Amino acid sequence: MCGVVLTWVLLVLYCLQFVCPTEILSFSAASGAFAELDTQVLAISTDSVHTHLAWQRTKREDGGLGPVNIPLVADTSKQISRAYGVLVENEEDTMFGAALRGLFIIDPFGKVRSLTINDDQAGRNVDEVLRSVAPSSSHLKVLDSA
Repeated sequence: MCGVVLTWVLLVLYCLQFVCPTEILSFSAASGAFAELDTQVLAISTDSVHTHLAWQRTKREDGGLGPVNIPLVADTSKQISRAYGVLVENEEDTMFGAALRGLFIIDPFGKVRSLTINDDQAGRNVDEVLRSVAPSSSHLKVLDSA
């Protein structure tokens, strides 16, 4: 097998729809830069696929997303959010049932190489995330076993 590209995964877990559209739009705008680093971006929230669809159908000037270049994953079972430790499970918390803002850089072998968890008020800087992904993905970019 010669020149097999190894894909990294960037999980971007976010709180509720209509709360952080600028952040999702920033990751979407940078999808090409992530692709150049062989990194697939997945945006995940505990909202339903129907909510994601409504958010994408809402014009940006009205607080929606419009079309995006990254998949929006509906974690309605909350299994992903729980597995990555970002699900708010304290019933007294106003964010109960939603995910905190989590960011996980996962190598092609499934190992989490970096993680950041913020509360619902602290956004993420996409340029900083790209800077973090770049050195990780470059050292395992191509497997050449010829």
